[in-house]
Amino acid sequence: MTILQVFNHISNFPYQEIQANLILFFITVSFFLVEFAFTYYSATISELAPVSSEVTRVLATSKDIGVNAEITYDIVGGNGYSHFGVHPKTGVIFVSSPLDYERIREYVLAIRARDGGSPPLASQALVNISLIDQNDNAPQFSSGSSSYSVQIPEDAAIGTSVIQVGEQEKIYCGMWALRLLLGTQDLYFSSGQFKLYL
Repeated sequence: MTILQVFNHISNFPYQEIQANLILFFITVSFFLVEFAFTYYSATISELAPVSSEVTRVLATSKDIGVNAEITYDIVGGNGYSHFGVHPKTGVIFVSSPLDYERIREYVLAIRARDGGSPPLASQALVNISLIDQNDNAPQFSSGSSSYSVQIPEDAAIGTSVIQVGEQEKIYCGMWALRLLLGTQDLYFSSGQFKLYL
């Protein structure tokens, strides 16, 4: 705040003078743009990462001083399911709700950094987050049954189809195998539709 004294002289005789105080308030304005260290960040994290796990950190700075140089971060895009959050002061991006690779494998978040000026200056950076798939879904038979039974005629010819079962994991489980126990003989099959023959 600055106080100025203003005088107004009247030239007629006798001279008269009027004095007033003028108070000036100065508002600091940001002159320098907010700049991210990088405009694009990339990170990976397990789909089983607990809530509050740190994913990565973004960093933005301003060449201003004082309040104008104080940076605040927020997420302005790509976080429709609110799976991630960002600390407003540190720029640390963290998991805010459980993740699921089978639903969403990749996110592209738009992070905004604003300074403390009035009006504030801001800039944005993109953060690509890829989930790492984990073997978190057990294989399930398509019929939902855990056991099958079949009657085989004693005169069935060799090569007769006995039973066909389909096996599928919910989505993307990785490698799996089906094991059939026939007396003392174990038969193993790899992925696909299964037919058991005599």
